[in-house]
Amino acid sequence: MNFKKALSLAAPGVNRGFFIALEGLDGAGKTTLTAQLAAALRAHGLNPLATKEPTEGTYGRKIRELVQTNRRSLTPKQELDYFTRDRAKDVAENIGPALLAGRPVLTDRYILSNIAYQSARGLPEADILSANRLFPWPDLIIIIEIEVAEGLARIANRPGGRQPGFEEASYLAQVKESFDHQNFENILRVDSQAEPQDIINLI
Repeated sequence: MNFKKALSLAAPGVNRGFFIALEGLDGAGKTTLTAQLAAALRAHGLNPLATKEPTEGTYGRKIRELVQTNRRSLTPKQELDYFTRDRAKDVAENIGPALLAGRPVLTDRYILSNIAYQSARGLPEADILSANRLFPWPDLIIIIEIEVAEGLARIANRPGGRQPGFEEASYLAQVKESFDHQNFENILRVDSQAEPQDIINLI
């Protein structure tokens, strides 16, 4: 089912769910804020769906395996293909049905992460958007802004620490540049040091 088309054709007054994507560098606090937003929505009597992609999907795990072995063996085009395969499954089985059922949806990383991370590896942004064209676009994109060094410091303090091939400062600096220049109308930029309740009040 083409959920993007189904949502766009929904009759006026249909109570479709509100879709929020949380984006930003590794270590920015997306996972924590997603959980806090979900708790706030539940406190208001809503039943949100919170998803995290793509690392827990079939192809996301494959990406991690390849990156940890030799990132150069994984081309940017192949990496994007793996991401969108997992996203297609998530949209078909989780995100799309939840939105059509009127549930709010929160996703930790989505299309903007593809634009930032894969364009930093040389893939044209137009190709990335084209590969994602059938997926529903978020109603709100929250970009959590953080400096590369601070994000890496937070990652280093996590269990397992930094992972080779993923968290390299020079690469993440290019990713940050991509996030910085995105200008879609539905973007809300917040500082990683902001209090969660202050962010919730902005939405």
